[in-house]
Amino acid sequence: MNKTRFILLVTVAAMVLMGAAYAAWTQTFTISSTVDTGELFVKISEVNKVEVDDGKGSYTTAGNSYLDLSNLVNYTTARNADGTQETLSTLSYDIDKVYPGTRLTTTLTFTNMGTMRTKIAFNEAASQITNAGNELWKDLVFTVNGTPVIVSDAATAKTSIANAIMNEIGAMEPGATKTVTIVQELPLSSTNETEKLNLQWTMSFIFQQYNN
Repeated sequence: MNKTRFILLVTVAAMVLMGAAYAAWTQTFTISSTVDTGELFVKISEVNKVEVDDGKGSYTTAGNSYLDLSNLVNYTTARNADGTQETLSTLSYDIDKVYPGTRLTTTLTFTNMGTMRTKIAFNEAASQITNAGNELWKDLVFTVNGTPVIVSDAATAKTSIANAIMNEIGAMEPGATKTVTIVQELPLSSTNETEKLNLQWTMSFIFQQYNN
């Protein structure tokens, strides 16, 4: 009888152990995430050239001291995957002793070195035109990428110049490059009315994220 009970206890214990073995089975599920933000960075560079109309329809690089040109540039740095890059953030000109037949050509190169699509917007609050009634506005000729910009007075100059520049840049995909050539010229046909005059214009732009 005791032997029978012993066998029964061993059998029950074995069954309990089998149950414990089944209960030990498990399944694991894990979620992990790393979020790394991109960068909005448009690299801007500039090249300037001063030329004189020879009266025969050709222009030569100005090599004399009659025309004075100085420009103030402000470069800032931005982080990129391939290292530090410089970008032009401010470009200011002081063009002195301008006379009929002279022109300044500025070539601006915009390269989207960021990781997202961008668009350009006009920062009108930081833009201004001076000397609204200046006769120089009527004679000074502006072109943007070869297209004349109508700037008969200061009231139209601000939006006309800004729109012409923005239309040439538009939206930029990552890695895209746009070139904008701006020409400011006082033509040979300019009369004595434009002598000893002064005008100033400032255009400010903002590059923004563009998801559309």
